[in-house]
Order: sequence, then C-alpha cells, then structure tokens
Amino acid sequence: MHKLWPRSLFGLNLLLLLGLALVVMVCSVAVYIQMQRPRVIELGSLVAGQVNTLDSVLSQIAPANRENVIQHINQADQIVVHDQLPPGKRHIPRAPLIQLFVDSIHQELKPNIDYRWLGDTDARLWVNLNIAGQRSWVSLPVSQIPQPHRLLTRGLLLLIIIASVAVLLAFVLQRRLNRPLQQIAAAFHKLELGGRPEKLPEYTTTELALLSHQFNAMVESLDAMESNRAIMLAGISHDIRTPLTKLRLGLEMSNLQGSKELYRYLRQIDTIIDQFLEYGRSGNSEPEFTGDLNVLIQQLAAEFEGRDIMFALVLNPLPETAFQPVAMQRVLRNLMENAVKYAGGNELVITSYSQQHQLYIEVADRGPGISQDKISLMLRPFERGDAARTGVDGTGLGLAIAEALMRRQGGNLQLLPRAGGGLIAQVILPLRNTVQVSRD
Repeated sequence: MHKLWPRSLFGLNLLLLLGLALVVMVCSVAVYIQMQRPRVIELGSLVAGQVNTLDSVLSQIAPANRENVIQHINQADQIVVHDQLPPGKRHIPRAPLIQLFVDSIHQELKPNIDYRWLGDTDARLWVNLNIAGQRSWVSLPVSQIPQPHRLLTRGLLLLIIIASVAVLLAFVLQRRLNRPLQQIAAAFHKLELGGRPEKLPEYTTTELALLSHQFNAMVESLDAMESNRAIMLAGISHDIRTPLTKLRLGLEMSNLQGSKELYRYLRQIDTIIDQFLEYGRSGNSEPEFTGDLNVLIQQLAAEFEGRDIMFALVLNPLPETAFQPVAMQRVLRNLMENAVKYAGGNELVITSYSQQHQLYIEVADRGPGISQDKISLMLRPFERGDAARTGVDGTGLGLAIAEALMRRQGGNLQLLPRAGGGLIAQVILPLRNTVQVSRD
C-alpha cells in the first residue's frame, strides 16, 4: 500500500484534487437523484393511470373492429401493438431512478395487467392490454425518465473534465512550489558539501518566507563561526609557534644532552599545529579543474619515490572529470602518508579505475589494519586506531580531513579491510564535467 501511495508533492496534490472531484461528483449525483425522486414517482403514477385507462377503453372495442384499431394505433408511431411476446422476463432495473419509476407503475397498475421494462437503447414500457377481449402486448415510449447510459456518459464526461482541471491545478500548484523548493534543496546540498550557499530570496508564501529567513540566519551564523574559527586558529598558530621558535633557537645555542629527543618533540608539536590548521581550512572553497586524476597520482608517487618510498601503481585509464586539484592532492597525500606511517614500505599499492559513472582510487597497505567495529569511527576527528596501530605519533585528523574534502566535492571516503591483512582507503568521486579552470 505504501509503495502505491505517491511521494511527490505533485502526486499528493493530484490525488487530493482527484479525490475531491470524485466526492463532488458523487454528491452531485446523489443530490440529483434526490431532486428527481418526486418527479419520477409522479410520472410513474401518471403513466400507470394512462395504461389503466387505455386498457379500459380498448377492452370495450367490438371484436370485429379489433384489427382496424390495432392498425390505426400502429400508424401513430407512438404506441405499438405487437403480435409476439416481449423479449426477456420481468426484471428489476439497476438504475435508481428507473427502478423508482417501475416500482411506482407496479403499485398503480391494475393487478391483471402484466408489464415489462426494456430500456437498453430505447426506453419502452411493455404492457399486456385487453384489446376487444383479447390480450396483446403494447409498447409505450417513455422518454422523460433519465436513462442509465446517458447518466453514465454524462458522469464520465464530467469526471474527465474535473480530472483535467485537477491535473492542471496540481501542475500549477506544484510549479509554484518547485522553484523555491529546488533552490532550498540546492542550498542545503551545497552546505552539506562544505560550501557556502547564496542567501535565499524572500518568498511571498508565508511558510516559505519563514523557512528562507531561518536558513539565511543559519548561514550567517555559520559564516560567523567559520570566521571566528579561522581567527582563533591563526592566533593559536602564531602564539604557539613564537615560543617554539625561541625554544628551538635555545636548543641550537646550547649543547644539552638529549637535545635530539627534544627536537623530535618540537617537530611533533609543529606537525600537530599544521594538521589543526589544515583541518580548519578543509571547508574553504576552491575552483574545480577538469583533468585526469592518474596524472596527479603519478606526481605524488614520484614525490614519495624521492624519499625512497615506493608505491606500486595499478592505474587503469580514467575519463577526465571535475575535481578540486589542491583538495584532491591533500586527500591522496594524507592517505599515502597514513599508509607509510602505519605500514612502512610494506606492499604499498595505489589502484585507480572507473565504474558506473564513478572514479575509484584505492590506497592499500599491509599494516596492522583496523578492527571492523572501529572502521566507522576512524573518519571522525581525533579518533585513532586500536593499540595495534597507535604506536605511531599522530593527532587523528588525517582521515577526517580527507573525508571532509571528499564530501565537499560530492565524493566519499571508505575504509576497507585488505585481503591478507592491512587496510584499503577507497576514494570515490562521481564523474562530472565542468569548465576547465587554470591552476595558476
């Protein structure tokens, strides 16, 4: 039942208007029948009285004049005397008004007068009258009673007209709603991807105007929060790095024992600050570029090769697609650094391929992996792996940064177990085309 129920506003509006039209039509037919009841009963009594009178008059005709009277009656082309039995048996009509008409005749006719109602194409009442002492079937036209086929035809025509008007009204209503709803949906989608949508217009409809006002207020609040976050991160970076610079200078001027260990701690603090700043900048906008992602993968692999870290490349031909070059570079570099950090140089592989209008890039390692119940947590900020993978320094922001950057581009990042041990970081990007933008 739920599958048959329409989910779109157009379908719901159309169903509502069609239901209303059907109720109006049924009520109209019921009112029409009620209004016609007295007239139909009166007409049935009148016809029965005429038949009773006709039976009395025809029964007084001399037998010798019977054929002449029948011939005279048939020439009038209104009342027809038949020399055969009427087709079919007596039945009760299904149409309410005709049934009421026949019941009224039945109550007023003489008991000795049999009758039949035949109203398939031409409504006629057949009565068995006494003509000169002999019973004969006589058919009388009855054209003042509403015929079922005529009512059905008019009802269907009315239903078609009302349904057409309902479809037109539903289309007009939906068109008035579609444009603002599409604008609101596009604004929310852009916001979901990490962008900043334009302010929605002030709609004339009260409900849409309220929604637009609330959305614009939310965007302004997010912009203020983003600005405060950028100022805070810049301040933290400046305030922390100033004393760090002094500490590094003091270490270089003194020959303290264990200074190498202290230098390592200072580098860790620098790395943590860089990752905080990178995560803070992950919501910034960047123009898209249409190109081949395999080229970017090869460039990054060459950088790691310069550090004596080898990634095996399994690159299948990729169609050109739109992506943000700096953001995608940060995503892939984070994933490659992650693989190197947790697996060293042990079977590092990057695979690329396209499938079903999507591009896939997989960075695989032979590290200790992540337990299945914690994979979904690893994409959250400041989350780190279990004890098997936490022997390496880090802040837990690398995967969160990569996931945020992919989401902003309409893509996705998944972590999958690698057959034989290890982890696969899978980047999924939808195939899209855009105007090529220079990277300069």
